[in-house]
Formats: sequence, structure tokens, C-alpha cells
Amino acid sequence: MEKTADRSISRRRFLASGAYALAASAAATRLGPSLFAADPPNPGPADWPRYGYDLHNTRFNPNEKTIGKNTVGRLKMKWKYDINVPTETTPTVIGDTLFFAAPGSYYALDSQTGKLKWKYDMPPKASEDVRRGVQYYKGRIYSGDAAGWVRCLDAATGKQVWERDFSAPEGNRAHSISSACLAFDDKIYLGTVGNKNRALCLHADTGVTSWEYWVTGENEPGKGGSIWTSPALDEKERVVYFATGSNKFPGAHDPALFTESVLAFDADTGYLRWYYQAHPNDTFDLDFSNHPVVFDAQAPPMKKGSMRQCVAAGNKDGFYCFDRFTGDLFWQVQLTQAYHYGGPNVDAIAYAYNRVYGVSNSATQLIGKPPISVTAALDAYSGRIVWWTYNLEAISQGGLALANGLFYQGFNNGLVQALDADTGQVLWEYTLPTARRGGFAIANGALYFSNGIPGALQMGGGPSWNPREMVQKARNIGTYSVYCFTVDGR
Repeated sequence: MEKTADRSISRRRFLASGAYALAASAAATRLGPSLFAADPPNPGPADWPRYGYDLHNTRFNPNEKTIGKNTVGRLKMKWKYDINVPTETTPTVIGDTLFFAAPGSYYALDSQTGKLKWKYDMPPKASEDVRRGVQYYKGRIYSGDAAGWVRCLDAATGKQVWERDFSAPEGNRAHSISSACLAFDDKIYLGTVGNKNRALCLHADTGVTSWEYWVTGENEPGKGGSIWTSPALDEKERVVYFATGSNKFPGAHDPALFTESVLAFDADTGYLRWYYQAHPNDTFDLDFSNHPVVFDAQAPPMKKGSMRQCVAAGNKDGFYCFDRFTGDLFWQVQLTQAYHYGGPNVDAIAYAYNRVYGVSNSATQLIGKPPISVTAALDAYSGRIVWWTYNLEAISQGGLALANGLFYQGFNNGLVQALDADTGQVLWEYTLPTARRGGFAIANGALYFSNGIPGALQMGGGPSWNPREMVQKARNIGTYSVYCFTVDGR
């Protein structure tokens, strides 16, 4: 169901005000001085600064020129950094420094050698998992954790600049942070997970709230609508896009507004421009668990000069593409059946070369059969399938990546692959000791990724695959790592 926002819905619109800024300032804890890092990392020619690579979440690095179709087959491990807990974050790479997070800690490594530069241990009150990844911005890194804390660290030293607590219980479920932060114009955008959720805009320098929008209603607990992943932003028009999850608290008969929706906000004020709700009042967990992606789609030759200004996102029943200014649906593509373990899951979406790339999972693993998934490249203008391929006995849950004509994907059986972005042909692969759920970063001539899924789905594949055994398997595996691969390992 498509729906355009009623601009008279004042109870759901929050505009920044001086009074609120003062209140938020009082709520902020451990505010640091308004100073950037004294000696931040030196930028490289092809960095990967945030979870989705850019503000548009394309996961495409156009500046990477070293690893290509003729060299990817020679990729070899240059180094790995071992940690004792699984991590599902996407590395952030700025020149000579790589940043990542794992349950309880943030790390900065030398991107060339893998040697530790600094480590920040979270306080016990917030020693939780950091999902997705960290945002590098003006000499600092920003991220939230599963305990509901948002944190800003000096990128050069790892010292805390400020932190904010969004963990206060609302009803029977505390807030947590799963989404990756997005930095733009000295603001940080992210969302919460819980039974009362909001899209947030914080001042990058202090953590003070600039605006917030309750996607479940400020006085309507129990509706779900969690924001699991990263927002995307159109910097020219100053519009920020969020995607929401399902109703985790079924039973109420009134509509669960903004669950399983894509929402467009004014980036400066939080004013709701439009929203599209895919499945109103759904109880089948068909989340938008794939982040929005902003792009301009070029028409095929017969429509010479035509272009569509798009925002796309992945719901567990398929891929959706909208007019990013009106919310009108351009196209929808379903590659596998709709189910809460099926479809595109955990940011399995990317954009480059006028195509939307995605991985969609089958739900057959729930009935005792080997899992499968489908990888496809879709024409960005029409949704037409350009190419697709089966991924037998494996499912994908984690960020994809594109660079220099190559498409990178990974699976719950530990397999990671590089495909020809034009044809889908597998050009390189490597098998990790455990599942991978974090995304890839291709930066400055190197491919970076990690292994591990905190708490579930550690290994998979084969007829005996059983999701209920995954948690125990995760506990029995000792070593998890961040990996660096380069051409010939040099």
C-alpha cells in the first residue's frame, strides 16, 4: 500500500526548538570539548569512510582502481587481526587506519599491517555489540551499541568525546541502537530499536538532539517499527531516508503506522515529506532490514535522456524503488518467497553501473532442506533482471560491496566471493572459519572484511543445516578476525 504523508499530522512532527535543545543538552552525558582530533588519520586516494560507503549508501567505491577483474584472482591474505568475539561490523578505512567494533570494544588498526593503534573498552553499563559499523567524520568516529548508547571517539587516540544514553525502557522493551550512523553537515543521523522508536538527528560536536521523529508515536508504545539499519541522504535536496521494521508487539487492532515503511524527512527539521508502508499491520516480520539507497537511474536507449531520481530499499519480500521526492513506486522485484528468514536481509543491497545489486534468500532451510539464495543485478530504471545466479546451500545476511567492476558477497557458510559485476561470474572466493555477517570495505588497493555473527547463524549449508543449533556452534568457535586481502598479499 502506498501512502503520501498528510502534512497536517502535527502530532508526528517534531521541529527543533531552543527549549528542546537545552533539555537535550542537560540529558547528554560526558560532553567533551568542541575540538577535533589533533592528529587524525591521513586520507588515502580510495577510502571507505562509513558503513554504506557514501551518504547515498551505494556501497560502491568509484575510486578503487587496484583490485579489478584481471587481478582479483590473485588476492591473498596480507594480514588478519584476531579477536575473541564475533563481529558483524563493516570496517571503516581512512588512509593508514582501519576502524571497527566488536562486542565491548572499538579498535583502530594500521590498515597496512593490522597492528593495533588503540582500543577503547566500553563501560560495563554499555559493553554491548556494535552492529553495522562506525562513521568517520572530521577526525572522529561515531557509532551506537546494542545497549542504547551513542558514542563519539577521537579517531587519533580513541578517547571519548561524548556519549548519549537512549536505553531507557519504554514499556517492556529497552531501546537499543542497531543502525549505522550517518554524518552530514555537522549532524549525526540514526534510529532506535525497541517498542517506541524514533529517527534521531544529533549535533556531531556535542551529541545534543537537533530533532527526533517518533515512528511509533511518542505516546503509542508496543507498535514496533524499529530502525535497524543506516539512513541515506540526498545532500543536494537535504532529504534523509529511513526504513523501519515490523510490528514486534501484535495484538492491537488499530493500524501500526510507519511499520515496514520507507520514510523521507527534511534533514534540517525532521519534517515528514512522505512515507510508503509496504505491509500495514503485518505480523509476519517482513522488515525493511536493508538500508535505503539513493541514486539517479538512467533510462534505456529508447528513452534517450530520461532519468529517474530514486531511493530503493529491501524488504523481506523483495526490492522496492521509489521516486525519492514523492514516494511514488517505480518498481518492485521479488526474487524469493516472502518470509521472515527469506528475501533480502541485513543490507544485502548496493548500487553501481546503473544497476541495483541484491541477494535474496529462500526460506527452505526452515523445512529441513538446504538453504539457497539468489544474487541478481537489476536495471535501476525498470527493475528488469540483468543477470542472476543461484547460491546453493547458503544464505546471505550482511552488507555487499562494489568497486572497479567487481561485486563482493558472503554467506553464512563462511564463503566470500568476488563476482564480475557485468555478468555474475565468480572470479575469486575464500572460505572463512565461521559465518560472515559484516560488510566488505574495498579501500586503497585492499579488501577488508570480518567473520562472526554474535549469538546466531554462525555456520550453515548442507542438508543438516539447523538454525536452532547455531547459537551453540557460535559458543564452540574460538577465533574471530578482521581480514585484509591484497593482490599477491603485498
